[in-house]
Amino acid sequence: MAEVTTEGQTAAHARGQRLGSPPKLTHEQADLARQMHAAAHPAPSIAAMLKVATSTIYRLVRQPPDAVEDDED
Repeated sequence: MAEVTTEGQTAAHARGQRLGSPPKLTHEQADLARQMHAAAHPAPSIAAMLKVATSTIYRLVRQPPDAVEDDED
């Protein structure tokens, strides 16, 4: 059973499909969240404004901005 799953994932990757759930924020929203966090806005208020979980904001500001995949290429 695991072999069939692996084959399906490999085929999807070869077709250029992105696996997993879609990003919660657009690139513009992510940039805004990083700017607000850098300006000392609390993460819970940023999360409430963007309607995402606080953990999403914390995860976003921990990773470098260029680590986010660019889906428009």
